[in-house]
Parts: sequence; structure tokens; C-alpha cells
Amino acid sequence: MSTLSFNVMTSTNLQWLETTIDLPDSSWPCALLWISSTNKLYCANYGSDNITIIDGETNEIINNVVVGDRPHTLAWNSIHNKVYCANKYSGDVTIIDGDTDTIIANITVKRGPWALTYNSINDKIYCTSYGSDKCVIIDGKNNEIVTTVSVGAYPCALSWNSISNKVYCTNWLSNDVTIIDGETNEVLTTVMVGAHPSALVWNYLNNEIYCANTGSSNYPDNTITVIDGETNEVVTTILVGLGPYALTLNQITNRVYCANLLSGDVTVIDGETHAVITNITVGNNPYALVCDSTNNKVYCANKHSDDVTVIDGVTDEIVCTIPVGRAPLALTWNAINNRVYVANYEGNSIAVIKDYVGVAERKPSMPIVVNYELKQNCPNPFSESTVISYEIPISTSGSAISLTIYDLSGRLVRTLVNDPITSYQSPISVFWNGLNDKGAKVSAGIYFCRLIAGNFIGVKKLILLK
Repeated sequence: MSTLSFNVMTSTNLQWLETTIDLPDSSWPCALLWISSTNKLYCANYGSDNITIIDGETNEIINNVVVGDRPHTLAWNSIHNKVYCANKYSGDVTIIDGDTDTIIANITVKRGPWALTYNSINDKIYCTSYGSDKCVIIDGKNNEIVTTVSVGAYPCALSWNSISNKVYCTNWLSNDVTIIDGETNEVLTTVMVGAHPSALVWNYLNNEIYCANTGSSNYPDNTITVIDGETNEVVTTILVGLGPYALTLNQITNRVYCANLLSGDVTVIDGETHAVITNITVGNNPYALVCDSTNNKVYCANKHSDDVTVIDGVTDEIVCTIPVGRAPLALTWNAINNRVYVANYEGNSIAVIKDYVGVAERKPSMPIVVNYELKQNCPNPFSESTVISYEIPISTSGSAISLTIYDLSGRLVRTLVNDPITSYQSPISVFWNGLNDKGAKVSAGIYFCRLIAGNFIGVKKLILLK
């Protein structure tokens, strides 16, 4: 039997700029993608028409792959380990083998390929054609176009809902969201939202889609439209700051964060009630967000002040502000090495932020969880051989407790416990048989166990090998 155990403790904040990875002049890095299967970072360079590949362990550049003209968006096919790059000016999508970093194919799409997302249930890649008001659907196995779907005017953002198997497409000029059936590729409906919708995030905890309505510099919007993932109806409209532009979900606290370009702040929204919890003043022109769900922090890249604001996910207070390169406009998180990467567009570099230890995972008044231990029995595969054991304090008796498993995309894989605490036990053991809610075996990879006991929230990493 192999055992991994860890203690939950109060910790101090220690963030620093670990290194800066310099790129050639006029590279203009604009998009980042970290893939867990190989622990590699992919950086799309808009100016030099290539992708820089970096070792997630050593921060060293290991390859450069020439792609199409003006690459600017990346996506990962987790089933076949393929990386997709949308090339704006050449009108194609480059497909790269994630193991060998060689080009598999170039798929010609309509004018201005813009946004990408992956549907792992049906193994399909979706790519919006900004110039032709289409969404092109590509087969993830055969690298062929399945069909082309008409959407609204200037489609610019995509998100996939794995519970309802739907794809959402924001249409900048027609001020609406097209909802596509992931099984049939048919348009289910079109939902009117606010002015110039530009970003989406799916809150899988409530099966709701948040749409940021940015507006324009002359006529900014300040709303988020919330759409029900089951009924496709608008649940509510939330007032936020001026020019909402980027969204991220904090799965630990069920909060949605919205970066507001023109008001220079981040709005924090309660995912359950849709109430605005607070507005956090950050840097100038907040442009991108990412959540570190291990240490419960949210990072905000401020394009015009050349820095990154780090926010405590428990208190929603600013931990620190870290200067990076010029014009940071993309972020991604390395869950294995606990690093956040920052693409500095005008600085032609990638800043690497390291989190030594996490934000305190509980408030001072919260009970201390003495031990939260994960055991994985051998041999693999792990079906019916994974045990998660934990101890809870007596003070939590009568409170709710839950233990859930999520994958790296934030998708709920399995709910193991969702009951009130009726009696104190030490320890409690829960078996996981390696099946998700649809009865299919999960893939090898990295997952997260989230334990909620009373006021305590703890998230730990689980690596499953086959």
C-alpha cells in the first residue's frame, strides 16, 4: 500500500516572482495553456507566429513550433492529448501532438478563427469564426470538420457545460448567446444578454453560465447575465463594475470573480445567491483572471499597470501585488508545481509566480481539522482501491459535511459524502470506486478532493495512475 498523508494548518502568505522567461522581441505572447498529462506550458506568440513550449518542472524552453499567422487562442484535447491553436489571419487551426510537440494537421476554417473549447463527452473541438458568424466543430479523433453551425454576429467566446452537454457561444455584435447541443450539434436557442458579451464561465456547482457584458469604451456595460444550464433561461442579471471582461470560478467557496476593465476592480459574486459580496480595487485595466484551487487564491493580471494582484479566496482581501512584465494579458495555473504563469504581451516574456505556502485555509474561528489523509491502495488501476480518510473536530457535530472530487477543468467527477455530521468519529474512511456519475471510469490524471466540515474548507490534490 502506498500512502500520502498531509496535515491542514494555518499558514502565512509567501508569493514571489520565481523567474521571468524571456522570448524574442516582437513575440507578443497572448495565450497560455498548461496541460497536466505532460506538465508542459504552451504559449501562443501572436507576433512571431509560433508556440513556445516550456517544461513545467524546470521552467526551461523545450521547443518552439511554427503555426499559422497570428496565433492567439489555445485549447487541450485531454482524451488524445492534442493542443489546438486558432490562427487569426491564416484562417486555420493547428493541431499539435501533446507528447511529441509535432504538428498533426492544419484545419482550414472560416474567416477569423477566434475562440476554442473542447467537449470531452463527444470528443469535439469548437472554434468560432469571428468574420463569418459561424462555429466550426472538429472531430477530436480524426481531425476533420464535423459540421459548421450558424451563430450570432462576431462570436468571440465559448464555454462547455459537461452536465447538460451544451456549448455556449457569445456573439459580440448581436448581444446574445447561442446555445448548441453537444450531442446533435444543433442550435437549441439564442439568449439575449447585455451589450457586447465577451466572456463566459460555467459554474458547475449550480449548473449556471455567467456571461460578462463588456460594452464598449464609449458605451460600457456593467452587467453579468446568468443563464440556467438546464432550462436555458436567464436566471438573473448582476450589476458589477464598468466593462466586465474576464471571469473565473472559485470552486472552493462557490464564488465567481469578474475583472472590470474600465473601473479597475474585481467584483466577487456569491454563486449560490448571486449577491455581490464585494468589489476589490486592483490595478489598471484588469484583463485576465485565474484561480488556484489548491491554495485558494485568485490572480488578476492588470494590463496597464504591469502587475498581478493576488487575492485571498477566503477573505477576498489583497494578499500582495507583484510587478511582472509589460502588458500582462493572460494567465494559467500549474497545479503540479503550484505556479501561475503570466504572458506579458509587450514585455515579450512569461513571468512565473510561485506560491510557497497557501493562504490560510480557514479563518481563525474555524475548527482545525487534525488530519486529512489520502490513501491509494495498490495495485493499479485504482478502481475500487482508493480510500480517503479524515478526522473532524467534535465541534462540527450537527453541521453539514461533504467530500467531492473535481478534475482540473473544475468538472464535478464524484460526490462521495453529502450528509450532516451526526456523531464524532476518528477517522472516517470513504471508498472511491473510480466511477463518475455516468458510470464510466475516470481517466488517469490529477484530481482534487474538496472536504467541507462545518466552517472548514480544505482542498487536496489526488494523483491517479494506471
